[in-house]
Amino acid sequence: MLHFLLTMILSFVSIFAFGQSQQERFVKHGQVELWTETFGKPNDPAILLIMGAGSSAFFIPDVFCKELSESGYFVIRYDHRDVGKSSLIDYAKHPYTLDDLALDALAILDSYKIPKAHVVGLSMGGFIGQILAIKYPERLNSLVSMMSSPDHSVIVAYTKGEDTNGYSLPPPAQEAMDTWSEMKRLPANTPEERIALKLKNWKLCAGAGYDEEECRDMEVRTMARTKRQEAIFNHWSAMASWPCRLKELESVTTPTLVIHGGGDVVLPPEHGIATAKAIPGSQLIIIPGMGHMVNKHFSHEVASYILLHVRKAS
Repeated sequence: MLHFLLTMILSFVSIFAFGQSQQERFVKHGQVELWTETFGKPNDPAILLIMGAGSSAFFIPDVFCKELSESGYFVIRYDHRDVGKSSLIDYAKHPYTLDDLALDALAILDSYKIPKAHVVGLSMGGFIGQILAIKYPERLNSLVSMMSSPDHSVIVAYTKGEDTNGYSLPPPAQEAMDTWSEMKRLPANTPEERIALKLKNWKLCAGAGYDEEECRDMEVRTMARTKRQEAIFNHWSAMASWPCRLKELESVTTPTLVIHGGGDVVLPPEHGIATAKAIPGSQLIIIPGMGHMVNKHFSHEVASYILLHVRKAS
C-alpha cells in the first residue's frame, strides 16, 4: 500500500513539475470502445497517430510518441476496432468500412475535445487520414501520409488471390508475397511459434532498420492484449470499401507531407510517389532503407520531418 501511494505521489509530482504525462483511456463510439493512449499536455496542439491494418498501436514506438510530445504536442495513439484492447466486432453481422474507421478517429478527437488535429496515418492509417482530408478537412490542421497509397486496389486484389497484373501501381514485392505464403502454410500452435512467424513478417517490413529485440518486445506486448487473433483480417475487408481515392484527393487543400520508405516491399515507393502527385501542393520524402514500419532506427528522422511539417502548417 505504501509503495502504491509513493508511486501515485511521484506520478503527480512528475506531471505538475514537467507538464508531461502518459495516460490510457477508452473512448466510446456507438457500440465500439476504442483504447487510446496519450503523451504530453492536453493543451498543446494535437497529433493523432493512426496505425495500419492488423497492428496494435504499440507498433508506433514509445520513443517516437515521446519525441513528438516533448517537442510541444499532445500525442494520441490508439487501437483500431478488432485490435488490442479495443472492441471485437462480429463482422458478418456488423460489417464496417474505411469510412467507419475514419469516424472512429473523429470520435477520439471529439472525446478529447479537440476541434482540429495534425493527423499522421501509417499504411491503412494513411488511407484513413486521406479520407479525413477529403470528407472532413475542417478537422485537420495537416496530414502526414506515411508508407501509404492513394490507390490500394492492387493490394485488395492480392488479398483476394486475384491477378495483380494490369494495375497502375505495383503489388507487394515478390519476397513479401513469398513470405506471407510461407506463413500461411506453417500454422502456429504455441505463442512462441506465433511470435516467430510475426518476426518473419516484421523483418520483411522493417527494411534496413530491423531490430529483432524491439519487434519481439512489441509483439509480446501486443499478444498479451489480443482477444482474437483472426479478427485483424476484418481490416482487409474494410479496406476493400474505398480502394482508390485518386480523383477525390485532387480536391484536398490540407497541408500534406508524404513519407515513404525506399525499402518498402509491402507498398513499394511508387505508391508514395503517386500519393504526392495526387494531392496538390504536397511534399514527398523518400527515406532510403526504411521499410513498411517506423522503428527505433528511423524514429528520430521520421519525427524530425513530421515536426518540421506540423510547425510549418501551424
